[in-house]
Formats: sequence, structure tokens, C-alpha cells
Amino acid sequence: SDISGLGKFFALATESMLGPMYEKTLTKLKTRIETRPDFTYDIEQVETDAQPYLGVKASSSVDPVEIGNAMEGGFGQVMTYMSSNGIEMAGAPISIVLSYNETSTEMICGIPTAELIEVDDANVMSDYTYEGVAVKTIHKGDYALMESAYNDLMDYMSYYGYDENGSPWEVYVTDPSIVTDTAEWITEIYFPVK
Repeated sequence: SDISGLGKFFALATESMLGPMYEKTLTKLKTRIETRPDFTYDIEQVETDAQPYLGVKASSSVDPVEIGNAMEGGFGQVMTYMSSNGIEMAGAPISIVLSYNETSTEMICGIPTAELIEVDDANVMSDYTYEGVAVKTIHKGDYALMESAYNDLMDYMSYYGYDENGSPWEVYVTDPSIVTDTAEWITEIYFPVK
């Protein structure tokens, strides 16, 4: 079919406008593909459901031994409260990272419950975990070696244009009191994103 004079004008105008934009987009895409980080961990986007939990805030320096001690104390308090009130665990223990910098960290040591519990202890809190989109990876090994998993998650979020949407959290799938070989410990790490 014959293109009218006006049609030719629009075709040329569109090509001259879209051409450079298209080239720029291709260049960006090519650069992005070429600069994709090498991820050590498998990372996926997941939809998470809100899970009620009982928790205790704990803080420490960033020394892995001190973090371990702080968490042991926090989980101990929660477990003591649960056992003295006849409350059962409804999932693996979690740790919600409230803050982390070069010198200190603050977290919530939590135990999932079947329903939201009304608490009567000033140190124990009852709340829900994050509900929504998150990126997730699984770390297998010692807790002290999780930094590379966090680095991969941060690189992944940066590369794919995700923004943080709350506090990251860890789920301790393996019970270290039963499985003593640290190489066998499985920890799920989640980052809420938008």
C-alpha cells in the first residue's frame, strides 16, 4: 500500500525520535548484561505470608560470638515465656535484623506461634512477620559465614532495581542443638523488597 505524504512524514519523524532511544536502550541492556554480578547463591523472588510470633529484642557488637550469645539469650527468654504459658512453637526460630552497622546490631529473636498472643511481659513482644514480596536465598553452613549471602542479596537487589521494603530476616531451619555439624546448618535469608 502507498504511504501518503503525511504517513511518510510520521514514519520518518518516528524513526528519527525512536531510533536514538532504541539504540540507547539496547546499549543500556548490553552493559547491564555484561556487568551482571556473579552470584554465588541462588536467589529468588517470593511472596511471604504474615506469621505471628513472640520475640525479644537483643543487641550486640558485630562479633559473631557476641551475636550468638545475644541471640541465645533472646531465644532463651522467648522459650521460657512460651513454656511457662503453655504456648507451642509453630515454626522454625527467626531473627529480624532491625539494624546493622560496622560496630553493632539490633535484632528481634522470634519464635513463630499459631496465632497472635496477648503478652503480659514487658520484655516479650507479639507481632506478625512481614507480608509481601521478598528476595530469598538459602545459606548452608556456619552462621558466622553468612556475609557473602547478604552481599549476594544486596548485589541482586541493586542489579535488578529492587528497593528495600523493611527489615531482613533469617529463618533457622536446622536446629543446632540436634545437628552439631555447622556445615549442615540451613538458614533462609529474606529481604523485603518493592
